Amino acid sequence: MKPATSNVVRKYPADGKPEDVDEKMTLEQMQAYVGGWIEMVSTSIPHRKLIINEEGALKMLPANFPATEVVRKGTNMLSGIIRGNALLIKG
Repeated sequence: MKPATSNVVRKYPADGKPEDVDEKMTLEQMQAYVGGWIEMVSTSIPHRKLIINEEGALKMLPANFPATEVVRKGTNMLSGIIRGNALLIKG
């Protein structure tokens, strides 16, 4: 059986500049990119979700301000910062 994939449209490295991409990633590939178990977060962009490390804050991963802005704009998220690498997916 073929593993399920998600269409990734942008990568948000915690230590670099966001990069537009057009690639399919498996769950395992997404987990490898964010460095652990994934959490899906709603964004201000229609039909887009952000994939993050669900333990990013507990693991004290570096702050990811560009990814945080994608979540904050147009939402009522006033506190909290996305930590670690993040992926923007269609969904």
